[in-house]
Amino acid sequence: MIPFLQSIAIEMTGRYGASVSKYCFVLPTKRSCTFLRQYFSDAIANMFGQADDAPDMPQITTISELTDTLSGASKGTRLELLFSLYEAWRSLKGDDTDFERFKTWGETIMSDYNEVDLYCVDASELFQNLSRHNEIRTDYLTPEQRDIISRYFGITHPENEVKRFWEHFNKGKDKKVAQERFLSLWEMLYPLYAKYNELLEKRNKTYPGRAYRLACERIEEYGRRLLPYNKVVIAGFNALSRVERKLFKLISNLRSPDGGSLAEFFW
Repeated sequence: MIPFLQSIAIEMTGRYGASVSKYCFVLPTKRSCTFLRQYFSDAIANMFGQADDAPDMPQITTISELTDTLSGASKGTRLELLFSLYEAWRSLKGDDTDFERFKTWGETIMSDYNEVDLYCVDASELFQNLSRHNEIRTDYLTPEQRDIISRYFGITHPENEVKRFWEHFNKGKDKKVAQERFLSLWEMLYPLYAKYNELLEKRNKTYPGRAYRLACERIEEYGRRLLPYNKVVIAGFNALSRVERKLFKLISNLRSPDGGSLAEFFW
């Protein structure tokens, strides 16, 4: 049986001939890209031999590399990102929190912000001001908010019993201090997210989730100018994340030179 990626190389080279060099192939991993390059090299050699007019190889890239290019920013290292978050925190809090003390939970916040973008969540809506007590009592919390409450404060928050949240939260002699800490940190999460992203934008740096978000925004703004290919072929994906579905939909909505969809999928 011919391997999946080899069948793609053979089919696309046979169908489009020399113009296959104007195609971009997007795959999940670098390993799969390595195999596809070899399969295309063999397919092109079988069709064109050593002819002078043999086409160049098509563009072959991972989804991560594609989003990095489309985002227009470079990925920051873990320390670069953490120091940017620390700087954002200090500018908002106006204190001199020690970096070593900040680092442990700062990395948790970085991870959460990455997930916010990967799941296409509106951060301003997610990190709502929980002092709006009446709205909370009417099931105001979203599933994402419940999840973060659980992770940050160790509170088990039943899906359909929002009213019990405050009853549980108010227990104990130090409930006022706990409430103030809870609200202070929660209310800081969105301003911190915004300031963190502002600093990264000035430095032209990004993290994986933000790279996807920027890629989607730039495709919506610039369209085909960012993807100057006859076709973008997306292959080998199965369980797509929300942001991958959004990205692929945006690409498929663009028009190729022949008037059809710019995207072609091999599942």
